Amino acid sequence: MKYPKQMIFDDLLQLYAAGERKFSGITLVLDNPFRELDEWELQGVNLSGAILKGADLHIVARWMHGINLSGADLRNVDLNYSHLIEADLSGANLNKACLWRASLDRANLAGANLSGADLQETNFHRANLSGVNLSKAEPIDTSFTGANLTDVDFRNVKLREKTYFGGANLTRTNFFGVNLDNAVFRNAYFCETIMPDGSIRNSS
Repeated sequence: MKYPKQMIFDDLLQLYAAGERKFSGITLVLDNPFRELDEWELQGVNLSGAILKGADLHIVARWMHGINLSGADLRNVDLNYSHLIEADLSGANLNKACLWRASLDRANLAGANLSGADLQETNFHRANLSGVNLSKAEPIDTSFTGANLTDVDFRNVKLREKTYFGGANLTRTNFFGVNLDNAVFRNAYFCETIMPDGSIRNSS
C-alpha cells in the first residue's frame, strides 16, 4: 500500500496494529507540530519487523526510550540525536543509518546490522552489541563503555579520534589489523580477544 510522504505517528501505530509493516520513505510527524512527547511515551511501543527504510524519524527520535524495533528495516534512516535508551533493536537492519550523537544506553542490539552506519559521538553505554555487524561503520568519538561486544568483528572498522571501551566485555572481539592508537580500554574485560597483531589477550 502506498502512503503519503508525511505520516502522523498515531496513524502509523494504528496501521501497524492492523497488520501493515511497510512504511519506507515516510517522514514521521506528531499530531501537533508544537507538542513534545513525554520521555516515556513510547516505552513499550512495538514496531518490531516494521519496514522503515529511508524514513525520516528525527521528529520523534528523541523520545524512543524503550521502543521495540527488533528486526526492523532501518536502512538509511535518520536517527541523529535519538534517545533509544533501553530500546530493543535486536536483529534490526541499520545499514548506513545516521546515529550521530544518538543515545543507546542499555539498548539491545544483539545481531543487528550496523554496517556503514554513522556512529559519530554515538553512546552505546552498557548496550548489548553481541554479534553486531560493524563492517565499514564510522565510529568517531564513540563510546562503548560497559557494552557487551562479544563476537564483534572490528576488522573493517576505522577507529578515528577517541573510541571508548572502558569496562566493555570484549569476549572473542576481533581487532586483527585494527589501529587501536586512539582506543581507551580502561577496565575492559578481555577473553579470547584477537588483538591487532593476531595475538590472543585474556584478562588476568
